[in-house]
Amino acid sequence: MFTALIAVMVTLGCKGQQNSPAPEVELYPTYSAVGLEIDFPQELPPGTEAEFEWRIEGDAGWNNGVELTLSPEGRKGWASIWPLEMDTPLEVKLSYRATEGERTLLLKTRTRKIVTETSGGRDIHVSTQGNDGGQGTAEEPYRTLAAAASQAGAGNRIVVAGGVYHEGGLFAGLHGEPDNPIVITAAEGACAVIDGSVEIGQGHSGWRRVADGLYAMELKPETGYVGYVAQDGLRMFWSKTLDNMLDGKFLLNDKKTLSTLGRAWFYDSTEAKLYVRTGDRQSPQKYTYNAAIHRHGALLNGSSHVVLQGLEIRYYGESAVR
Repeated sequence: MFTALIAVMVTLGCKGQQNSPAPEVELYPTYSAVGLEIDFPQELPPGTEAEFEWRIEGDAGWNNGVELTLSPEGRKGWASIWPLEMDTPLEVKLSYRATEGERTLLLKTRTRKIVTETSGGRDIHVSTQGNDGGQGTAEEPYRTLAAAASQAGAGNRIVVAGGVYHEGGLFAGLHGEPDNPIVITAAEGACAVIDGSVEIGQGHSGWRRVADGLYAMELKPETGYVGYVAQDGLRMFWSKTLDNMLDGKFLLNDKKTLSTLGRAWFYDSTEAKLYVRTGDRQSPQKYTYNAAIHRHGALLNGSSHVVLQGLEIRYYGESAVR
């Protein structure tokens, strides 16, 4: 969540009514943009014009900003500046003109920056060849990211060796510091993958034909959940009911038109069975399937100042990062 910055306002020049109160302006800097919200102290009369310009601090010229959006009652205005680089100091010039005269305000802010360097902490190592009973050192790495995360604090790096880590719901509740984050990174030159699926390989003998073009197999994930299925890496359509899978059709958004299912899947959690239609009526033994058994990869709810870099995150039911 980004914190609103109340801008320091400097009056550059006023014409007309000198004692009218200045508007309150809040700037919302992100990593690549700045949002503006202007709260005028009184309703602006009809015909009021408002505009703004911006520049990188130290530049001689000003850039035209987008047209301000004013609320119907004339008490608020909104605008934004985009795209910008991280950690860029900016000046914003806001002008508005009404029958009473003209006022121009100068505001300053800076876009946010991602700090990826740590200090004062240690490196915590993870490897598919490790052991969660280890020390998290390069010589005795942990086996899971969850174990490494449980030991991480401000200034620590979690260094992930190459390989595929089948985990989910990671990194919730971690807290770094603004200038000393927790960094979770792939080891130099490594391909580290966080994968939320179980893989059903090509030629798997568990598939059984249920109906024309419809196949099923028993699947009992430890989480009891399946939220996404890919066939040879391609997303499959989720069918809401087994009846639709049996019919080979589903209702479009107008709720009246039936359309033929292509690649589709349905999971019956009561029977612990995964049903698929391959899209070509062929046996699913021709394909490899990845069934997501976790809802989220990195679940950063309640976390702060955590940086993920160099990691591939794939096959989750709802989101890779939340």
